[in-house]
Amino acid sequence: MSDRQLPRGASRNAGFAITADRRLRLRRTVVILLVGDGMLRAWLRRGERIEALGRMRADPAAREGSDALSALLARLANPRRRRSVTLVLRLAANAGLICQDVLPGRAAGELQPILANRIDMLTPWSAEDAVFTCWNPQRRGDGRLAVTVAVARKAAVEAALASLRGFDLVPDIVDFVVDAPTSPPRFDLLRPPPESRVPAVLRGTAVAALGLLALAAVRGGFELADLEDRIAARQLRLEEMRRELAGRLEAVRQQGPAVSATGLLLELRRERTSPLRLLDAMTRLLPDQVWLESLQLRGRSVAIGGIAEDTAVLARLFERSPDFTDLRFTAPAVRVEPGGSETRPMVRFALTVEAGGALLLAPAAAPTTTPERAQ
Repeated sequence: MSDRQLPRGASRNAGFAITADRRLRLRRTVVILLVGDGMLRAWLRRGERIEALGRMRADPAAREGSDALSALLARLANPRRRRSVTLVLRLAANAGLICQDVLPGRAAGELQPILANRIDMLTPWSAEDAVFTCWNPQRRGDGRLAVTVAVARKAAVEAALASLRGFDLVPDIVDFVVDAPTSPPRFDLLRPPPESRVPAVLRGTAVAALGLLALAAVRGGFELADLEDRIAARQLRLEEMRRELAGRLEAVRQQGPAVSATGLLLELRRERTSPLRLLDAMTRLLPDQVWLESLQLRGRSVAIGGIAEDTAVLARLFERSPDFTDLRFTAPAVRVEPGGSETRPMVRFALTVEAGGALLLAPAAAPTTTPERAQ
């Protein structure tokens, strides 16, 4: 069957929806050059607006036809003027046809060689005599792959490209008439069939894995730096305690044997708060309507930050407790909007208290009761 036996409507919609190739990227202005019957016709598209630019002989040596079109082709030969223009080389409808083929699902990664072996079954031409592309492969319910294939005679495509090269033009897209000569392009015969997404997915997975490893390394570095900072702070605190103890011991030596080292250590313990006793006391003291956000302990000083319904009630709780003294608010209370199921207004507070009594590592000895006081 020769190309002359092809019906003129063979390239039109053949009973299925012919959608555009999603890989096409058109610029704002599209110039369509239709080559056929030795003539070159041109249209200008800006969105839905179409303007006829005239026609001329497709032979560059003849230079017969519209002067405006000749001037336009000369401008398009300048690469700088092509930055905002998509140049489409369009063949006549009888130069190609569009068909649909159904392939096994595993064919997604080998569309080019598989379709090359099936061109002679889908079209009147062999793979050596045709230029083809496919686009928008769709996975069907049965797992097979439906693809839209556009095929054109290689001789017609090469002749049209040679005509354009005579005008020093290289098209961005090559197609043939599907609905109308001025319709926007739906495919590009020079664009190969889409590659399988599996390699891209594997590359993306590898990149994501490397990114996660890098993030883990950065996070590990931050955690290591934070641990080093905490160790350095503990060492600094230990050094301060050593200097304080050395100063106390020097004072003992100057006072004489009346004060023992054991007594000095006991005095130092009375100035330190037990963290476990502090947590137990805070658990028993604070009601359920108080949420702690921070708790810092330095010697006997306790810095507390959190959220409560009423800071006045919170202050009375600390003032009535025998384990805490010298309550001070270190920042003004800030209103917090209720969230979730909470409807009561809340405030954020920050305060400091001095721990004492049973919270110290070595509580102060109870005063002895003399017989006179007992009476």
